[in-house]
Amino acid sequence: MLNTNLYKFEEFEEKLNKVGKIESLGIYSEILAECSSKKNSDIYKYFDYFLELIEQYLKFDPNPPGRIKNIISLNFQIVFKYIRDTSSLDQFKKYDNELKKYDHLITDKLLRAKIYQYLGYLFWLIPEISKGIECLEESLSLINETGKVDEIPGRYTNIGYLYEEIGDTDKAEYYYSQGLNFAKKYNSQEALKSAYTSMGRLYRSRHYLNKAIQFFDKALSLYYTKENLNKVNIICNLAKCYLEKEDYKVALKLQKQIHEEWVKKNNPTLYFSINECLGVTYKHLKKYDLSENLLLESNKYFSENNLEGELCENYIHLSSLYIEKNENQKAFEILNKALELAKKNDNDSDKKEIFILLGNLLKKEKKVKKAISYFKKALMLNKGTKKDYENLEIISYLSECYEEIENYKKSSEYLKKQKSLFSKIIKEKDNKIIELQNNSIIGVSGNKHYLFKQSDSLIPIELTEKIGAHLIGVSDKMIKLVNQVITFAGNSDIPILIRGETGTGKELIAKLIHYSSSRAEYPFIAINSSSFTKSLASGSLFGHKKGSFTNAIKDQKGYFEAANKGTLFFDEIGDMPLDIQSSLLRVLEEKSILPIGANKEIKIDFRLVTATNIDIYKKVKNNEFRLDFLNRINVLEITIPPLRERREDIPLLINYYINDISNKFNINIKKIKLKNSFLKKLYNYDYPGNVRELKNIIERFLMNYNNNIDWDTIILKRNEITTHHNDTAQPQLLNLMENEKKLILIALKESNNVKTRAAELLGISIYALSRKLKKYEIVT
Repeated sequence: MLNTNLYKFEEFEEKLNKVGKIESLGIYSEILAECSSKKNSDIYKYFDYFLELIEQYLKFDPNPPGRIKNIISLNFQIVFKYIRDTSSLDQFKKYDNELKKYDHLITDKLLRAKIYQYLGYLFWLIPEISKGIECLEESLSLINETGKVDEIPGRYTNIGYLYEEIGDTDKAEYYYSQGLNFAKKYNSQEALKSAYTSMGRLYRSRHYLNKAIQFFDKALSLYYTKENLNKVNIICNLAKCYLEKEDYKVALKLQKQIHEEWVKKNNPTLYFSINECLGVTYKHLKKYDLSENLLLESNKYFSENNLEGELCENYIHLSSLYIEKNENQKAFEILNKALELAKKNDNDSDKKEIFILLGNLLKKEKKVKKAISYFKKALMLNKGTKKDYENLEIISYLSECYEEIENYKKSSEYLKKQKSLFSKIIKEKDNKIIELQNNSIIGVSGNKHYLFKQSDSLIPIELTEKIGAHLIGVSDKMIKLVNQVITFAGNSDIPILIRGETGTGKELIAKLIHYSSSRAEYPFIAINSSSFTKSLASGSLFGHKKGSFTNAIKDQKGYFEAANKGTLFFDEIGDMPLDIQSSLLRVLEEKSILPIGANKEIKIDFRLVTATNIDIYKKVKNNEFRLDFLNRINVLEITIPPLRERREDIPLLINYYINDISNKFNINIKKIKLKNSFLKKLYNYDYPGNVRELKNIIERFLMNYNNNIDWDTIILKRNEITTHHNDTAQPQLLNLMENEKKLILIALKESNNVKTRAAELLGISIYALSRKLKKYEIVT
């Protein structure tokens, strides 16, 4: 049944044979997902099997439960995504009709929104742009209802693009502006890239080139990897802006920057489009032979691959070159081929360009009346659109033509139109509402991220998802910290030591360093340094070979090898035993390891990040930590400020945690009212456990809200901790060890002996709690 020669579908086949029809519906989701990931066109055959099965199912249950509806929705989403990625328009028409039959069963808003995004793109390809806009607007409405801010970041700009395609630039600008506002509100880096790129393209089409360049530059600053095709597209657009500004040297520099083999390998069509742009630039630089060779290379590729739109544009550029070289006959032949393609594809934009070139060619040959007819045809194609700059150019040509044939009345009329239109353009240019925001761009070495001044979150939503938490704050100290972190992340080889009290979020900062660096696509390996003994360290850090000791039944990678190309994070580095520090020194210097039982060293490449909550310099002074090891691990040092030193962030954190925890535990936040006295205590408390302790306090308050829990109970009041069990005893305020032990016992009792929960209550890590349990011989 399944194509087992190309793909390993035996497992799916076995499953289908063992289960009934209803259970097999879900298995088809797995099959379709596998086909999609492997670019297997048999996806359509399997989807047909699935639809036959659904048809049979609906005969006895026309109103299926939510689970079945979701399977139907998911499978349509998978197939339409595949159709979009492969631009299979015949299949699109077939399954669009099938979708209409099952549309009432697709009730999951997120899946429905995604399907309509794909439909919008495919209707644009047909092209049925009005239907495309309708689908995209439906998708926008649905996705906004779900509240999923990280889904479909191009939800606004996709609609704007289609409006731009039909010449409604005002509507396009409205949606691009909405996209920009959305990106800033939710710190979505992907949405911001899309909005800035779209704005740049729109302003370029209006010939506001300086504004377009600003937007493209903003978009580029958000890309920090070189080999990114979206980035290449932006640089292409930027180069075209400089071409139109007649700054050919800058345009050439940009084009050469992306005219690379990796682009050709990953997207040959884009590569030959860049090739074509280079040809146009060389034409302007009067290097005609270079220009012609490049344009003909691209022409051959577009022709062989039946890329009619690209081929037509290439003909336009070639004819322009031949006009400049005074090879008029060649230019006429090429323009006729271009016009044939433009008419076939009903492309008004290309037709207009061809009419302008034909007009100029005929004007050059003194066939002025015929030239006028072509200029008028071009002007008619712009009628009803807002391409004022293009109209200005055509009107200028018409004025010149009428002057040449001594029809001064007509020439004067067009001259007046030209001046009026020019005034309108200047006025509109001066009164543009959309302006670039002066948000800070931070980062070095081409590794840049956006710092959002208009939001409480200091990092984009994409980074928030990767590190697993928000970084909330408005204080100068937090802004400075994030700037420093991302700047340090720019050099992905230098070791970094993170210092900060318990609960300040040292591991989050370590993850932020990793995911803001060029190592972001590789592993982030976190290790607790205090858990090591000499015997355990060798195997877990360096790995071992099969048979190297009893029970070594297979090769095992150590932490160093697992972190290859990525980041290795040693938490609580101050607690690492001295003998292990010694063994690690050579590894850090040589960047090579010898697994147990191996006879050949393995080269490794990783970024070392360490963290500690103790005074590590004091430990060096007391000979409890090696100075040479410290010098090796803290080439760069980051200190996280305690919460009490950034009190202006506390109200934001309180708000954030109340909302976050209420959503997590389905608590009706409208019923929660914080008394002023309680708020005052929240604001003024010193939080020895820092942000972790604040989160714990909010959580305890919300979970016990109906029980009228008081402040002292929330913070585990100190007199309860230090009091002896008999009534006459006095608190031993100076007996730190005894008090700490009692505090741990109270936390364990409060958490029903759940260690992770007890650690949260105490505002310490689970590793620190484990050490203290061992230290005080507390058995749980």
